[in-house]
Amino acid sequence: MKRYLSAVSFIFTITAILWGIALLGQIIPLQQFGIMPRTLVGLRGILFAPFLHADLVHVAANTVSLAVLMWVMLTVERRDFVKITLWLMLLGGLGTWLIGRPAYHIGASTIIYGYIGYLLLLGFYRKTWSSIIVSILVFIFYGTALWGLMPHFGFVSWEGHLSGFVAGIIVVRTRYRRNRK
Repeated sequence: MKRYLSAVSFIFTITAILWGIALLGQIIPLQQFGIMPRTLVGLRGILFAPFLHADLVHVAANTVSLAVLMWVMLTVERRDFVKITLWLMLLGGLGTWLIGRPAYHIGASTIIYGYIGYLLLLGFYRKTWSSIIVSILVFIFYGTALWGLMPHFGFVSWEGHLSGFVAGIIVVRTRYRRNRK
């Protein structure tokens, strides 16, 4: 029980930080700290972009999925959750920096899609009933999010979604292939 309360507390803290930064972003412009593809200054966005959102609607749209997927990740990968998340942030951000359109890319979606990619393939690589069930449930609840991997609305960073998703696949594959050897 203590572990679950700790996870909820952590998720609440991250969510409060995201909302605090979003509210601050209503007062002072923060988008220039996002990822600007293929520019030197845009590299800093790899660290900052997941915490920045265009407006309150944007942060609200990311909050529920991020909280739910963080809880699942904390449940199945508690010991290495931070390391996995940092790898998703780094690889997803770098992918966005490499393939993105020349615009600022911001938002927690890269991490969200990283978690989706990771969790969808977790059952395949871990090969336990519990991880297979997690993969199936993530597909049932987040399968329609896969449409976000393709170009659509001009203001939505499908490049960030795709890069995060691929990062999730790379991280889970690397993690569990290494553990088998």
